[in-house]
Amino acid sequence: MKLIIVNVSKTSSIPLIDATKRAWKLNLKNCIDCDFVVAVGKGKIDGVFKFINASKDLLETDRVAFCLEPATPFEEFVIRFAIDYRKINISGFVVKSVTDADIFNV
Repeated sequence: MKLIIVNVSKTSSIPLIDATKRAWKLNLKNCIDCDFVVAVGKGKIDGVFKFINASKDLLETDRVAFCLEPATPFEEFVIRFAIDYRKINISGFVVKSVTDADIFNV
């Protein structure tokens, strides 16, 4: 499982999934095998989304946009638990990639 964790500044006028979808400074090739995108705000998980695909952002072509859908409650629980159990630092960054080794290596 590969996660991309993004630091989102959510405003009340934009749904969290929309704030999570676009304009990330990433290498598109590194996003393709992602499973989930985790939205983080102020060091806490705000939401977990199932990764569908990634493409160049239409407005900022040097950035990446995600196609996402909400994770199931069980998927979100497992990801939250794994991040908490492995004590993965989710604060103080804009984008972070987390792999199986980070999550499941005991």
